[in-house]
Amino acid sequence: MLDRRCGRIPAWTARLGQRWDTYDVAPFNLYNVIWCVQNWVRSGTTD
Repeated sequence: MLDRRCGRIPAWTARLGQRWDTYDVAPFNLYNVIWCVQNWVRSGTTD
């Protein structure tokens, strides 16, 4: 089932890539990558 809530990152993404941890420890975990892109878009993509 598709999750249509805006901004919600599915929990299964934390199991892909590096083990799940905070961004400074595991920057290539899929959950952290999605969070960073989402944060960048929400901040106005000025970087």
